[in-house]
Amino acid sequence: MCRRCLKAPEPLSAEFFCTSCRTPFQNAFPLDAEGRCALCRNGLRGFDAAYCYGAYEGTLRELIHLYKYGKVRTLAKPLGNLLVSALPRDEAFDLVTPVPLHWRRQWQRGFNQSELLAQTIGRCTGIPVERTLRRVRSTATQAGLSNTGRRKNVTARFSGQP
Repeated sequence: MCRRCLKAPEPLSAEFFCTSCRTPFQNAFPLDAEGRCALCRNGLRGFDAAYCYGAYEGTLRELIHLYKYGKVRTLAKPLGNLLVSALPRDEAFDLVTPVPLHWRRQWQRGFNQSELLAQTIGRCTGIPVERTLRRVRSTATQAGLSNTGRRKNVTARFSGQP
């Protein structure tokens, strides 16, 4: 990957964040008077907080596609470093957990992208990386699904791993 492409992704410049989950928004419209997004208001949030480096568009989207579908393993370190730069310095994290792929999907892609990203994050931050999830069943691809569709697609597909 050339240096121009690796330098090109722009960090997220959102000014508004949900006060509960930290999801970024370009304006305050989706937030209620207490600063919560619709998922948090309705009790549908399935995580503590979300952090991202940038918007899923342009060069960053192309790099993610190369990494995920083009089997460009060498992008794990630079993409992982971008994720590390998005983490708040004033918060402590217990661990990083990669999302397991179904064995067929891992065979198609050649490796588990989230596992390599998790390892990079762990090395850079000292946060332990643990495989705490197990994929119970295969899922359809998430590409093109709405938030509701994505949630339904992964329901009962994972379990905790001892």
